[in-house]
Amino acid sequence: MRFTLYILTGLFLPLTAFAFPQAPIDSLERPLSFLSLENIEYDYNGIVKLSNCSASLIRFNNQPEDSQAYVLTNGHCLKTFFGGFLQPGEVRYKESSNRRMDAYINVNETVRIRANSLVYGTMTDTDAALYRINSTYKDLKDKGIEAFYLSDQRPSVNDDIHIVSGYWREGFSCSIEKFVHELHES
Repeated sequence: MRFTLYILTGLFLPLTAFAFPQAPIDSLERPLSFLSLENIEYDYNGIVKLSNCSASLIRFNNQPEDSQAYVLTNGHCLKTFFGGFLQPGEVRYKESSNRRMDAYINVNETVRIRANSLVYGTMTDTDAALYRINSTYKDLKDKGIEAFYLSDQRPSVNDDIHIVSGYWREGFSCSIEKFVHELHES
């Protein structure tokens, strides 16, 4: 059973502190056994680990199996360890990319994938970045990886949500309390 991925604008913070390693670390250089497996009940299939963030393989409705796949992450994930965040009003669009990523088959197994294009990235009025990768949906499916379908419907208040982090290899569950009219970062 696959869940539908909703894009939510907001900030999710756990109510308790966790003993995470001090960031920034290059998550792609760490073995999968680096973090605890306490939350193995979360389905990691289709979750993506970037060097500094988490992401998801996404698919649009009616997108053909043989089309190149997309990875959705946050705009703040475009930040490099030595560079800063995008500036207010800055949009990165149709840029060549060679970014390495690991796509989860399950909590213990990943497949290396590469982006060939940053389709769009910004932190203005949202916090989103979309990469196109070299692999097709069929290539990924043959390796046991399914993409999340991007919903065209907004979730509802009280809907349960699961936030699965490929970077921290940790999962969080909560429900939607309310929607924020406008979010300001800075």
